[in-house]
Amino acid sequence: KYRDGKYFSTAEVGKTLTYREYRKLAELKLVEVSDTDAWRAEFGLEKRTEKKYEQIPETHANDAAAMLMGVTRCENNAEAPFYVWRRLQYVRRSLHRQNFQKGGKRPRFGGTANGGFFRKGDWVEVETKTGKVCGWVCGLPTEKTKLVGVADTENKRIGQFSPKKVRLLARAGGFSWKEARGHIPPPAEAGGILRLTS
Repeated sequence: KYRDGKYFSTAEVGKTLTYREYRKLAELKLVEVSDTDAWRAEFGLEKRTEKKYEQIPETHANDAAAMLMGVTRCENNAEAPFYVWRRLQYVRRSLHRQNFQKGGKRPRFGGTANGGFFRKGDWVEVETKTGKVCGWVCGLPTEKTKLVGVADTENKRIGQFSPKKVRLLARAGGFSWKEARGHIPPPAEAGGILRLTS
C-alpha cells in the first residue's frame, strides 16, 4: 500500500497496531503533550529534564502520574512508594573463557538454569551474618563451587551462599526492583491507595 506520509516510521506503524489491540481490551484515551503539561501544573507535579539519570519521580514518572490523575480524577497520595524496575543482566559465557579439559569436554558455564532447584533471576532471601537479605540469583552451583550467588538491584553481588541458606521467594520475572526516593500514586488495583474524587 502506498504510504502518503501519515505513517512515516516503523515506530508509528507499531503504535497503530498496539492501539488497535488495546481498543479490543478497553476504552483507549490518547493524551496530547499539552494535556499532560496542563495536568502536571494542575496537580503540582514537577518535571526535571536536566538530570535524567536521577531515579526520582520528577524525571521518570510524573508525566504518567499526571495523565492518570487527569483521566481518572484520582487524588495524589503522598504516602505511595516509587519503585525503580531494572532488567536483570545475566553473565554470558565467553567463547574462550575456559580451556578444554581431558577428553575434550568443556565444563558447564553460563545459562539461566543448570538442572538444580534455583534459576538465575529467582528472587530469594539469604541468611547473612548481619541478618536476612533479599536479592536475585546471579550464580548457580557448579562442580567446583557448590554455592549460590546472589546480587542486589544494582547487579552487584551480595555474596555466595550455601543452597541451604537460600530461600526462594519468587521465580525469575526478568527484572529487579527497589523503592526509591519520592512518591507517586500507584495503580488503582493496589488496595485502593488511589482515591477517586466525585
